[in-house]
Amino acid sequence: MDPQGQQQEYSKPQANQHKYIAVLIIILCLASLGSAIYFLVLHNKKEPIKGNVSQLNLVPSATQTPASDSSPEPIEDSRKITNNWQVYNSTKSAFLIKYPKDWTAKDTEQSDPKILEYVVFNPLSATKAGELSITLTYTTRSYKEVLGSDPQPGETITVASVAATRKLKQDSQRNIVITVAVPFGGVANTLILYGKETYKDIFNQMLSTLTLSP
Repeated sequence: MDPQGQQQEYSKPQANQHKYIAVLIIILCLASLGSAIYFLVLHNKKEPIKGNVSQLNLVPSATQTPASDSSPEPIEDSRKITNNWQVYNSTKSAFLIKYPKDWTAKDTEQSDPKILEYVVFNPLSATKAGELSITLTYTTRSYKEVLGSDPQPGETITVASVAATRKLKQDSQRNIVITVAVPFGGVANTLILYGKETYKDIFNQMLSTLTLSP
């Protein structure tokens, strides 16, 4: 046999083997490159966004709750607060209301014949004569008349299981005051609670204790 031909026969398998090795190396390189790209993308997804939100032109979701520096305080049940309060029972009709133990309640006569009862509630610490911290008026004026006397729009609330109207306004001394008109005895009579905004917490707690009897 020709030695040159024999050498060519032996070189063919070696050439094929080199090709297989080259292809395998290319496949391994591509796989390594793909893995590197995959982990790089995954890392970028987990990395938090840095910078000012306004600079990034991002709009927070409407349903997102803003973070608070401190947890909200629990709301106390007003019934627990007013449990040991004093009770004012109407002398003219069947309603009652509670007021703080360190307050006074004074039924004051009025010259207006349509005002059947006018009660002034004041803290014991009140020093000004004639001070009106919170008042309750029982009048024979209808609910419609009372609302019509003040054209300012109000807010509908529920008081003693009855639809009532609350308004905020300014008195003659530029104090913000709260008034709540409650229909009583159908709509023939009306209870009007008036309170300075300074005492709004006590006002709301007193309002929650109002009880009406038919």
